[in-house]
Amino acid sequence: MFEEFKRNASAKLRNWLERVRRTRNVAQWLLKEVYVDLCIYWESTEYKELSEKNKKSRASLKGGSLHTEGAKSVSVIF
Repeated sequence: MFEEFKRNASAKLRNWLERVRRTRNVAQWLLKEVYVDLCIYWESTEYKELSEKNKKSRASLKGGSLHTEGAKSVSVIF
């Protein structure tokens, strides 16, 4: 149950931060100092390179994490 909570909370926070990054509006729940640090990170070369790499991975038609055959049980995979 706790693992499910962590997964859901992580997804929610990721969505909130993505919205803050796209709109550049400081959310009430986000400290101003943290927002400034996030903006600096989002403008960094490190973040832009990682973002570009992840964008290419999501768009890849070969290899990567593209799944086209549906769910498989562990016994079938191993």
